[in-house]
Amino acid sequence: MAEEYIFRIWCETESTYVETDWTTSTPTECPNDPGHTIDTDSITIIKTTAPYIQVDGGNTPEADIDFGTHKICNVGDPVSSQDVSTKHYADDRAYLTYILRETRNPYLPVSSASWETICAFIYDGSDHYPLSEFKILVSRYAESGLAECRLYDTTNNNVIAEISWTSMTRQILTDSSLTNLPTGQAQFEVQVQEAGSSVYFWSFQVR
Repeated sequence: MAEEYIFRIWCETESTYVETDWTTSTPTECPNDPGHTIDTDSITIIKTTAPYIQVDGGNTPEADIDFGTHKICNVGDPVSSQDVSTKHYADDRAYLTYILRETRNPYLPVSSASWETICAFIYDGSDHYPLSEFKILVSRYAESGLAECRLYDTTNNNVIAEISWTSMTRQILTDSSLTNLPTGQAQFEVQVQEAGSSVYFWSFQVR
């Protein structure tokens, strides 16, 4: 997008000055009537403006645009892979939600002092989906010792998130300080261990 100008032109036919619309080139004819004669030696620039993006989509940026902390508001939901999405659209689409279904009880009792895998899934990598939080819905049989749950990257042997609790009350717990997210594809496991009493694991969500 080049710099834009407004020109003042002397129309010899009407013996008056006239102004052009926004243009990027020096005018060669009268904007009021192309058949009029103009004095090309009397053309002057009376106003300039910085490059702009036309609201009707008539042009496109030629470089990155810094909005200086300002927001782009009221956009539609994305359709193509490179479309911009809103915070609401992204927040409403969790990367993965797992709800345990069992014959008698909708939870998995865990009573192991070592890490036990609840489930495993494939993570496509932070280049494709930069996760921001890990949530679990859990409780305990008794308040004795410490229960722990972690999101573990078995491909790269890294802990991504880890949560501990002692309460018997069923509760939602969140870890928003995720670390060691791989850029490429990896296998993740949700693992639980306890010390002292059984853990009831109901569900988890990563997004």
